[in-house]
Amino acid sequence: MVVGEKRNFLTMALGSDNVDVWRKLDIARRELRFHACYCSVFDECWNSNLMDLEPRRVEACPAVSVPYIE
Repeated sequence: MVVGEKRNFLTMALGSDNVDVWRKLDIARRELRFHACYCSVFDECWNSNLMDLEPRRVEACPAVSVPYIE
């Protein structure tokens, strides 16, 4: 990825055969919560819920039990 690039991680086209599921996902997506912790090349680490505009500076990011793999 590059700076400013956006990626969809879940998409579902609305069709006549999935209206009920699509509507349920549309409602559920508003309740999703996110957490991101990241460190710069200068060892400055930041914590964010990806909703607020200002991340919070932290000492370090904890190791995750299940790493993100694209």
